[in-house]
Amino acid sequence: MKQITFLLILIIVAISGCRDATERKIDDLMKHYQENYLFNGSVVVSKNGEILYAKGFGYADHSHDVKNTPETKFRIASVSKQFTAMLVMQKVAGGKMDVEDTIREYIPDYPEPQGDIITIHHLLTHTSGFQHYAGIPNFSPDYSRQPWEHRDFVELFWDLDLQSEPGEEYSYSSFGYYLLGYILERVSGKDFDQLLWERILQPAGMYNTGIVDHITILKNKARGYSVRSDSLVNAVFRDMSTALATGDMYSTVTDMVLWDDALRNNTLLDEEYQSLIFTPDLSNYGYGWRINYIKFNENDSILTHSHGGSTNGFQCLSTRIPEDGYLVTVLANIRPMPRSEIMGNIINILYDQPVELED
Repeated sequence: MKQITFLLILIIVAISGCRDATERKIDDLMKHYQENYLFNGSVVVSKNGEILYAKGFGYADHSHDVKNTPETKFRIASVSKQFTAMLVMQKVAGGKMDVEDTIREYIPDYPEPQGDIITIHHLLTHTSGFQHYAGIPNFSPDYSRQPWEHRDFVELFWDLDLQSEPGEEYSYSSFGYYLLGYILERVSGKDFDQLLWERILQPAGMYNTGIVDHITILKNKARGYSVRSDSLVNAVFRDMSTALATGDMYSTVTDMVLWDDALRNNTLLDEEYQSLIFTPDLSNYGYGWRINYIKFNENDSILTHSHGGSTNGFQCLSTRIPEDGYLVTVLANIRPMPRSEIMGNIINILYDQPVELED
């Protein structure tokens, strides 16, 4: 009995030592990026809901020397799309929507032919043929800085020429997810932020996540910065009414762990419908998620669910590794930053692979 107890102690000590070594490697890696002016933000690594590493780097507000922490609130840009996809699939599970319905099922006066041939599935998978922001000339200076009613903004892009026939090609478009947000408001009879709160944030306990509205005083909020001519400057303003359901959310790295918990445990949606979210369509894009494999060598690879986000002054990337229960989320209030390299190297550390730093 004493031998068994001693062996258990040795195993516990060994596991603890491995975990400490992993934390040190991640910490050294992130310090490298910070010291070389390549990262300013917060990072979390968790496994099956247990936080293994969480730390902030740099400043949430450079003007007042407020440091980033795991509780700092960052804009998460297009990572918002996965929350929109969840809300849509909740409506599908409840019989209120169908992924094969066309736009005109929900917006009867939507222009033809787009309204009759683009389905909810096309919008979710970026196969609608919609253009991205570049489809509207001078979108950023002429349109993105002013407040819009949701209906008016939908009318701004709803009759743009399609890049391809719906279902034929993958073409990333935030207009598609904006439209999903507007449809959700029409179906539910509620504002998007209220629907998000009631159906996802409150059930998941994500009390540090919400919609950016420019009016509410938000504690622990990060300011966005851009690198210009090797200098740090305040990011150009964008009104978040132009990003409904496609990139208008904020969150913290620790709240993202709660989101991963809800997904892993099917807390918000039955497994039958949640599995559809993670079913890859064209270009391995599911419903609000990229479904890919990271290949370490010829015989070793891991399945990932991930999505990035980028908006004025903010960049982020969040990756789930469902087989092993890992979540890695990197939220930054600086743009640009090498988010894919950072993510890849953190995952390399978790799987005892070499770190690769670009010159």
